[in-house]
Amino acid sequence: MSFSTQNGKRLRAERERLGMSQEAFGEAAGVSRAMLSRYERGVAEPGASVLMGLMSVGVDICLLYTSDAADDSLR
Repeated sequence: MSFSTQNGKRLRAERERLGMSQEAFGEAAGVSRAMLSRYERGVAEPGASVLMGLMSVGVDICLLYTSDAADDSLR
């Protein structure tokens, strides 16, 4: 699956929703602020370990890829 500019915008929106800086968000994901910036611009795709780190701080991964929030009844 390709990580597009739209996915990057959703990632940035999630970071802002959580009130986190790029540095703190990147630290949670295990990447540098510069790498996080590449994800947010849609020029790089985060791997599974990065996505797991983002999930640990409350990012809805389904929202990043589909624009639909995860169904709470499935959690």
